[in-house]
Amino acid sequence: MKMKSTNKTLLLTSFLIVSLAYTYAHIADLKWLMYWSKPFLMPILGLYYVSIAKKIDYRYIVALCFAFIGDLLFLSEKEFLFVLGMSSFLIFVLMNMIIISKKAGEIKLDIFYLAILPFILISIAVISVFFGDVGLMKLLFIIYGSVLGLYGAFSLYWYLKERSKWVLLNLLGSLLFFAAAIAKGLKEVEGPNDSYKILNMTFYILAMILITQSYANHTTSDQKKI
Repeated sequence: MKMKSTNKTLLLTSFLIVSLAYTYAHIADLKWLMYWSKPFLMPILGLYYVSIAKKIDYRYIVALCFAFIGDLLFLSEKEFLFVLGMSSFLIFVLMNMIIISKKAGEIKLDIFYLAILPFILISIAVISVFFGDVGLMKLLFIIYGSVLGLYGAFSLYWYLKERSKWVLLNLLGSLLFFAAAIAKGLKEVEGPNDSYKILNMTFYILAMILITQSYANHTTSDQKKI
């Protein structure tokens, strides 16, 4: 038991150290450190998830694989690979929505509509204010923002239905993932900016930890009826 606890701590610590190393490399523009650090993020997180999960959901393992591919593609500065990277993260998000829908059970449309409304408004506001004139990339931001808004709505619906601490962690994680995507988009549109780099990685890392903790610890016995 003590050995298992040590492994959990070691994996989480390793994930945080690698995250800090990549963030520093990104800010200092140390390409070699970026290439040697970022590819380890999702594999370490996957091992951490397996080490703490009450019951392993292999759909989340698949989702992390697409996040891993997205991380690798984002290392390139080519626009085509950036688009592919966003596509990989879209699949990651879609996989998360599938997981949440399975955990939440029957979707009550009246409550789901209430959950999706704030995310529609936020997505429209963010795209209009920050990404209103970026050419063809605007279409990609609209698609990505819409899917992220839907992801947030699923997370909020799940919390409104169950109201457990593990579901709350997932909701917070999805909101941070949304914030990370905004910071990433601003960095791409406005050019290199250390503040956006730090915000993007900070939000992204915290989001992935919270989402992983939520899925690993949530059980059907936590469910509560609305």
